[in-house]
Amino acid sequence: MGIVGALLGGVIASVIGINADGGFTGLIFSVIGAIILLFIYEMIMSKRGV
Repeated sequence: MGIVGALLGGVIASVIGINADGGFTGLIFSVIGAIILLFIYEMIMSKRGV
């Protein structure tokens, strides 16, 4: 899930127009992407009722 979150963060950065190829900016967007992914996962799992 962390790798997919990092990829999501990279996509978000490229849509915004920010170069997130490594460094601190890449780390920040990777964390943001992972948080968004976990939020979506929690929404899906809570609707299932499991």
